[in-house]
Amino acid sequence: MTTTNLPHYFTAALDYLHHWFKYQNLLDPHTPGIQAAISYREEVVFNRAYGLARLDPPQALTTGHIFRAASQSKSVTAACILILVDRGLIKLTDYVGDYLPFIARHFDRRYHKITIEQVLEHAAGLWSDGDNQDFWWGDLDFPNAEELEAFYTRTSLAIDPLSRFKYSNFGYGLLGLVIEKISQNSYSDFIRQNIADPLNLNIWAGDYRDELVAFPLPPSPPLAPPLSYVTGYSQVTPTGQQAAMPANVYTHALAASSGLCTNAENLCRFFASLLGSQSSLLSAKSRTRMLARKWQIPDDSHGLGYATGLVHEEHQGRSLLGHHGTMSGQVGKTLFSPKDDLCVSILANSFTANVSGWQRGVWHILDFFENHLQDESHLQKYQGHYFDLLRSIYFVAIGNKLYASNPAALTPFENCRELEHVEGHKFRIIRESGYGNFGQCAFFAPSPEAIDNTISQVHYAGYTLRQADNFEQYLARKHG
Repeated sequence: MTTTNLPHYFTAALDYLHHWFKYQNLLDPHTPGIQAAISYREEVVFNRAYGLARLDPPQALTTGHIFRAASQSKSVTAACILILVDRGLIKLTDYVGDYLPFIARHFDRRYHKITIEQVLEHAAGLWSDGDNQDFWWGDLDFPNAEELEAFYTRTSLAIDPLSRFKYSNFGYGLLGLVIEKISQNSYSDFIRQNIADPLNLNIWAGDYRDELVAFPLPPSPPLAPPLSYVTGYSQVTPTGQQAAMPANVYTHALAASSGLCTNAENLCRFFASLLGSQSSLLSAKSRTRMLARKWQIPDDSHGLGYATGLVHEEHQGRSLLGHHGTMSGQVGKTLFSPKDDLCVSILANSFTANVSGWQRGVWHILDFFENHLQDESHLQKYQGHYFDLLRSIYFVAIGNKLYASNPAALTPFENCRELEHVEGHKFRIIRESGYGNFGQCAFFAPSPEAIDNTISQVHYAGYTLRQADNFEQYLARKHG
């Protein structure tokens, strides 16, 4: 992982993101661990892991641990279909029934005109997950190919094709069967040969596997071999507990919808490959086709859209594409910005994890540093995370100012306080809510116990906040 040719603000932003993710993990006691990766111009420049891969016995989470990518698999499947289009082996306007005879002879004649394109865009009117969805919680096995065919054979369409966007895991199961029919290969082998191998993705499987022996694996990190899957955890139950949900679930015929097993780094590299020509697996025409917004999500207040195997979102005027996924007590979301050539992937091993909020936070933090950071500040010695029993503040030094961010918030620089350097260790508060301490001063100082004169506490408008080590010492003295 290198950091050459990065925008000027990136180093400071990534340093802040590391501290912010670490604190966000501490703030969510129901989410053991978080993996996060960021790429710029298809190069991974941030790859971190926080917390635990499992609770019993405790195991530290590393960047090599494997997660269930769940519905992020759909973006991979969409790319595979477009690879076949680029090779002239299929057309998006082809009928699904051209490749799957049980669709072509269906008693509901609407099935006969369903196209590959409609299924890719969730516009075919298909059922979402069949008539018994308890396989998601491990109460049933996921359907195999024969069971998927049997379901379709006995079931009419849920709604008319092209009448509205209607998300369908079972629809992407059909696309997996189409890929296998055309390639004469298993879905897992196809994505390994056509996605993982060209992009040199070292942890990548179309479904759960006890071993990934076909993959070139990195050296084993301490306590966590690269073939170690995380354990996921359920929502909080009525008793306040969480159920452990192991990763060893086989998705069978729904692998193309939900089976992918990988990590944040490799998801970042895959989605980043959709941005440009450096490592793209698709032609320019297919890349444009995949990224183009096709549908508005109905009955949704967030303004979401859908492209081809990709969710479309707007964050503070920035268009982002990617996908989310939820399965086996694990959640994840990857978003990329074509305009900025940036990609962010976040995975967590609990259904309580707010990955969408963390995604908003990452783009918010990157925006702040891009818009504010110019030259390196001479006030770096004051930068850091300070605590009292009520709050925490992370001071960021930029120019002649300190910005007092709230690292407990998902958008830590929203309504950010500003302090202007006056002299010595003295600052004046020049931006703060009317309920705060506008116009008053803050004085930074070493703690009384410090022997190297390192700044470790601040008297902020009359109350004292201490940096982490100093605060722990204070708590020990106060509470024994």
